[in-house]
Amino acid sequence: MRKYSLILWVSLLLNFSLSAQIKILYVDDSDDVFLNAETIYDAILDVGYDAHYFNALDSADQLTYEYLANYDLVIWQTSNDGTKLSLWNQDDTENNEIKMYLENGGNLWIGGLDFLFDKYGTPPQSFVKGSFVYDFMGLQSYDCQSYGNDGGKGVPLVVPEDTSVIKNLVPLKWNFPTLWWVDGITPRQEAHVIYRMKGDNYLLDKKICGVLNSGDNYHVFSSFFDLGVAFDFELMKMSVLPVLDFFDSKIVNTSYDQNIQHDVILYPNPVTHHIINIEFDKLPVTNQKVEFKLFDIYGHLISTSDEVLYDGVSRTTYQLHLPNISTGLFYIQINADHKIITKSFVRK
Repeated sequence: MRKYSLILWVSLLLNFSLSAQIKILYVDDSDDVFLNAETIYDAILDVGYDAHYFNALDSADQLTYEYLANYDLVIWQTSNDGTKLSLWNQDDTENNEIKMYLENGGNLWIGGLDFLFDKYGTPPQSFVKGSFVYDFMGLQSYDCQSYGNDGGKGVPLVVPEDTSVIKNLVPLKWNFPTLWWVDGITPRQEAHVIYRMKGDNYLLDKKICGVLNSGDNYHVFSSFFDLGVAFDFELMKMSVLPVLDFFDSKIVNTSYDQNIQHDVILYPNPVTHHIINIEFDKLPVTNQKVEFKLFDIYGHLISTSDEVLYDGVSRTTYQLHLPNISTGLFYIQINADHKIITKSFVRK
């Protein structure tokens, strides 16, 4: 009974997750020989989002406003290469093409180590109105760096803010004991804190290292660490997915097939007992074999199974019995018709 309930739940979630997605440009602005930026790109594909890969170092094309405007979201990854970044035109100047893209309704995720250091040098640095980092990234100041300002230790963990507007983020540990050169910043009052440094008796504990700033028609998320050195690939995927889902929920893409209805309400969520209600508008007709995997918050595989999905129905609420799992955040990854979709839920 437990297995059947979970399969039914996953099957329902799958159907309204196979709609078209946002158009993403992934900019690899790194000369990192360890291929960290490429690994993050692989994680984006592996959680079911498609993205066009652009190598900022090798491509003959220019990242002009006209080029960027073809995409709903630009992910700009600098990894751990903090010199002559195309983010700053390779000469530490303001990138007016990105400014124009955002002013006209674009969305941006900047991630990596040292992209502030490349332009501004060592902290502390303060920012003023008119600069890209103040106006669009929502930064008031660049305060410190792990390792550089913590006595040569590095940050053990990066954890999501409890009140983060990007939901379902997970704590991040590294494939090293600590991570060096994570930037600590102070955001403007209207910006949202997303991540903080964390460590018992750690000098820079609670320093902010991830922030979201939103304007009238844009969102900019800045993560001041290299996600490419997360502890393992599953943890990396667990960190990528909530960010992409956030942007996906904010972007209206008129190229979507308007006949596909995928609105869904899950209640209660968090789940406090063994039953959850899933109400959806429409499930397309399907008759195909799917594979699903259940993961815990740290990316550990709990179970895997195959199931054949049959015809869907419209405007239905399902009352489902949950499997016997402990409290916490869980993820279900579904592979069907060469697409991978991941959904999350909380068990209390």
